[in-house]
Amino acid sequence: MRVYRATYKDRSGEQRKSAKWYLDFADHNQLRHKIPAFADKRLSEALGRNIEGLVNCRVAGLELDAKQSQWVETLPDSLLRKFVSWGLIDGQRTECTKPLTAHISDYVEVLKAKRFAQGYIRHTQSRLEKIVRDCRFFYFRDITKTAIQIYIGKLIKDGASATTAGHYLDCFKTFLSWAEADARIIKNPIAKMAKPARDSAKKGVLEPEQFVHLIKTTSERNILIGRTSGQERAVLYLLGGMTGLRKKELLGLCWDDINLSADNAFVRVPA
Repeated sequence: MRVYRATYKDRSGEQRKSAKWYLDFADHNQLRHKIPAFADKRLSEALGRNIEGLVNCRVAGLELDAKQSQWVETLPDSLLRKFVSWGLIDGQRTECTKPLTAHISDYVEVLKAKRFAQGYIRHTQSRLEKIVRDCRFFYFRDITKTAIQIYIGKLIKDGASATTAGHYLDCFKTFLSWAEADARIIKNPIAKMAKPARDSAKKGVLEPEQFVHLIKTTSERNILIGRTSGQERAVLYLLGGMTGLRKKELLGLCWDDINLSADNAFVRVPA
């Protein structure tokens, strides 16, 4: 590794030195590269040491440690792409140079592939886009725990309930956990961040009149949600309310599990 200042001739023919220092180094394939560093020599030498560590890991076949990985995530896009093209780092690392809006689009496609409900996907995308827009996050490296804490507090101050603010935090936390699992980021910076305590009223048991009103209104309005009509949901509500079956038990029923005889109608749930 050589740290030097390049020389050149100006228009008058006088020899001058460049404002920036340059690095001259050999990669893991013994190919030489020259790149500009900083105007400060000490900072340029520090960059050179980090690059040497990168080359040594590549030669030894070792993974980058946490400190090296964090350094790679802070590199300018142009330098990061050079390192990828030279084979110094894995191409997956360039994911951190994509804007967050692109990662959110990828995440939404994953949710669609997993057949999540359209309403859930729509709300998730809307919340993620609002967070990155309001916090002015452009890349993963812009995200900090402090910024999210301030944002959640501002949501509540501006009139959102603590429960709603918690939904926003859960949505963003899940998105970052997916990015971590997909090797798009090294670590989820808000993984251990606690959400605000719920302030919504606890859901109670419906009174008989309320239950009848729910069935009647759902059937009459017949609003289509996803692929299920209101009349179909009314039947499920009625069956669930009259039998006490849970959602998964209802969805697992077959016609063989239902007996509609007038004297002894029943629904059989497999153990």
